[in-house]
Formats: sequence, structure tokens, C-alpha cells
Amino acid sequence: MIECINTLTDNEYTIGIKTNPWHVGITYCGNDLEFDVLPDGLRSILSWIGDLLMRLDAVPWVDDSIPITEQNIILFLDEIEVHLHPNWQYKILPMLKDLLPNSQIFISTHSPFIVNSIDNEKIYLLENHNCVAEMTNEPLLSPTGWSISYVLENIMGAKNQFGLETTINLKRFNALDTEIVNNNFTNELEFIKLYKKLAGDSEEVLSIIAPKLFRLKKVTGKDFLDAEN
Repeated sequence: MIECINTLTDNEYTIGIKTNPWHVGITYCGNDLEFDVLPDGLRSILSWIGDLLMRLDAVPWVDDSIPITEQNIILFLDEIEVHLHPNWQYKILPMLKDLLPNSQIFISTHSPFIVNSIDNEKIYLLENHNCVAEMTNEPLLSPTGWSISYVLENIMGAKNQFGLETTINLKRFNALDTEIVNNNFTNELEFIKLYKKLAGDSEEVLSIIAPKLFRLKKVTGKDFLDAEN
């Protein structure tokens, strides 16, 4: 367990057990820490894994010559990503598989980092229909080649890539763009003001709207990039 936790945190936190007196020592950047000041995610992991191992140790196994971490078990975990930094979310399931190699793990999660952290695992998508959770399709096999943006949009249905205000403005920009393509210039001034605001949001947003502005120049003959305020 100790080696797994150290690996999870890239050895930023190192854990050791002292026996005289008995004490779990935790070190961060050369400083000894008390358990209560650890990040919530790390405290949670240490607590439930420690509790799990104690419960496994108390089970009367048929073959008690097999280490408890190598027994065949079924493990159910709810929202394992809670309080964890995304970098740790990527590593928590692989860490558990290393710690419990013969376990079958069922988890619920809202984290795209968890979804594509292990290759070739089954994903069941659930949706709420009349207050009943139902599977939407046959299970998918998770490839680690999925990008986070792909998982968010296509697996979890989170279509919005930007903050709320930018998302609303992009939606309006697209509506006005359609009007102008159809030679409706009623809201042309609003369109110019809006695209200039969006262009100032970020280079990523600009890369989305710029092709449409160049297309409008070809379709309408008007260069909105040179439009006056």
C-alpha cells in the first residue's frame, strides 16, 4: 500500500511506518506532516484503503496462504475521484489494480480522467429516465487513446468547452453568422461587436470564429475583420 501511495503522488508525499512508538509518518518536501493537514483526497485514499485492507485481513479466506491483496475480490467504489487532483485521478485505478491484481472493480464516476485511465475496460452509460437510471446502450470499451475533450463531449455529453458567458456568446455568434450567410444584415452591428468580444477571449476562441469570418468574406464580399467599431 505504501509503495502504491508514494507512486500515486510521484513521491511528493512519502509514507513510512515507525514502530517505536507506533506511528504513520508522512513527509512532504522534507517536512514531517500530521495526518490532519494532508489534502482531502490523500486523506480519503489512505482512510478507505486502510479500512479495506483491515476488513480483508479479517475475512476467513478458504486459502489463507494467499496474501489478502492477491485474493479474488469484488470491489464497489462510488465517485473515486472526489477531492483528487486530475493528475491523481489518472493514476488511482492503475494503482488499485497494482495493489489488488485479482480484484474486479465496479466504479461510478463523473470524471473523464477516470474513464480513460485504464485501457480496454467496460463503460456503462446511465441516463435518468422518469427518475430511473437506465443504460443508454451496450457497454463501450475504454481506450486510453481517447482525449479528455472526446470523453467529455461524446461519452459524458458535456458539450460546452468554455465558460458560460463565452458559450452563450458563441451560440449567438453562430446564429448571427447564419443570418448573414443568408443575406440578412439586420443584426450586422451586433455581429461585429460580438465577434470582437469573442476574439479577445482567447486564441482558442479566435481559432473557432476566424474561419467563419473568412467564409463570410467569400460569400458576402464583406470583410468583417476590417470592420470599424
